[in-house]
Amino acid sequence: MDGLIVTTNMGIMTKLKRIADIRAGYTYRETPKPMPGSGILMLQIRDMRDSQIIDIEALQEIKWEGKQSQVLKQGEVVIAARGIHNTAALLQVNKTDKKVIPSNQLLVLTPRKNILPEYLCWVLNYPKTQQQLDEMRTGTNIPSINKKHLEELSIPLPEMEVQKQIIRLYQLRQKEKALVETLEINRDTLINGIYQKLLKECTK
Repeated sequence: MDGLIVTTNMGIMTKLKRIADIRAGYTYRETPKPMPGSGILMLQIRDMRDSQIIDIEALQEIKWEGKQSQVLKQGEVVIAARGIHNTAALLQVNKTDKKVIPSNQLLVLTPRKNILPEYLCWVLNYPKTQQQLDEMRTGTNIPSINKKHLEELSIPLPEMEVQKQIIRLYQLRQKEKALVETLEINRDTLINGIYQKLLKECTK
């Protein structure tokens, strides 16, 4: 029964270890020293809380002499292994020669052929999946999720075309949110300008 794919009211469910390889991030023996121009970027939990896409331009360049196997590859997904917010993010676009090194605060998932990286990232952040992650956390001071527990996580695995449809819908929703946010900012700017104009007229 270990890792068996089963069908539930959520559709086809499978354990994470069946569709992705999981490894721990890099353990720094001491605090990395900043080194602008090194081309080596350190990725920590704080760098991925506000977005599901890793912005490499916002990462700090450091001195590092580790192994190539620790470098984050395009299409890999990272998930916060520590704390109460186990959010996931994707290294989607990397147009530079810089290397991203995830810290051991993170677990790295390499998707296999039957799952899209974008879908894997999305489903890890899906509310029902997050509820499972909540139950997996151990520890009191700094709650954490270990690799073995994450491997046993059950997620819905629809057909590839359905995965693509979900991602397209998600991306459209994100664009809509961004447009609404921009509209609200512009509206606030306009209203504040009217406020100032009215106040000036009152003080003449």
